[in-house]
Amino acid sequence: SNTHPDMTKLGREEIAQQLDASGSKLEALTGQRPVLFRAPSGAYNNLVVSTARALGWEVIQWSNDSLDWKGLSVEEITARVAGAAGPGDIMLFHAGKPNTAEALRRVIDTLAAQGYRFAPVGELVYGPPYTIDHTGRQHK
Repeated sequence: SNTHPDMTKLGREEIAQQLDASGSKLEALTGQRPVLFRAPSGAYNNLVVSTARALGWEVIQWSNDSLDWKGLSVEEITARVAGAAGPGDIMLFHAGKPNTAEALRRVIDTLAAQGYRFAPVGELVYGPPYTIDHTGRQHK
């Protein structure tokens, strides 16, 4: 099944078990233990955040949602994401959706022409003294 538990409905032990199991699987596949975590469907609460941080994860959230999962057209996705783009954005796209690959290509071309560069999310997230608010924005 491709469904994920709503972590806001889990207790601390279950959250920790989910993170440990996911971290172990990703480490086995990639050889690296992940340190960034975005909750399934973006659903989190203070317990999810505090548990993840206690286990060495930094909790992140997207700041620019493509809504590609809603079946939007290439043009709609491109206009939505490129039109709302700003420095440091974490953009959310979903693999395997019908128009995502082409829209992503257009977003990248559009924003690159405006002088933006692209980086893995791990290069966008800064450690202390920066903090990340509930919208996914970082503040010093």
